[in-house]
Amino acid sequence: MRSYLLALAFAVIPSLVQAQGWGMNTSHGPLNRSSFSTSGISAHWDRCTNAQRTYEPAVSIESCDRLLAQSDSSPSSLGAIYWYRAMRNLDAGQRPLYEDDLKRAGEVFSAYVADNPRRYDGYVNRAAVLVRLGELDLALADYESRRGT
Repeated sequence: MRSYLLALAFAVIPSLVQAQGWGMNTSHGPLNRSSFSTSGISAHWDRCTNAQRTYEPAVSIESCDRLLAQSDSSPSSLGAIYWYRAMRNLDAGQRPLYEDDLKRAGEVFSAYVADNPRRYDGYVNRAAVLVRLGELDLALADYESRRGT
C-alpha cells in the first residue's frame, strides 16, 4: 500500500507543481539581498519563476539567463534558477534543454547538500529534481532523510 501511495504522489506532484507554478524552496531568499533592489534582480526573478504565467517562455528564459550570469547567487539559489529555467524550457517545448537544466540543478543541489548536510532545503529541492528526472528511489531517500526535521 505504501508503494502505491508513493507512486501516486510522485505521479501527481510534478503535475501540480507545474500547474500551480510551485517550485523550489527558497525560504532563505532567492538571491543575495544586497543586490536585490539595485540591479533589477527582483524583476528578473519574477519573470524567471513566472509563477502567475504572465510571461512568454522566451522572456522567462532570458531572465533566468540573466540571473545565472549574476556572480552573487547563492548555491541554493543557483539550483533554483536552473530549476525554473528548466520549467520554462519545458513550457517552450524544449525537452532536451529542460533535461539539461534539471541535471544542472541536481548537481548544484548535491553540492549544496554536501556543504550543508543539516539544511533540509537542499534535500527537498534535490528530491524535486530527482522526481522530475524519474529517479524516484533517490528522491524518496532524500525526502525520508529529512523527515521530522
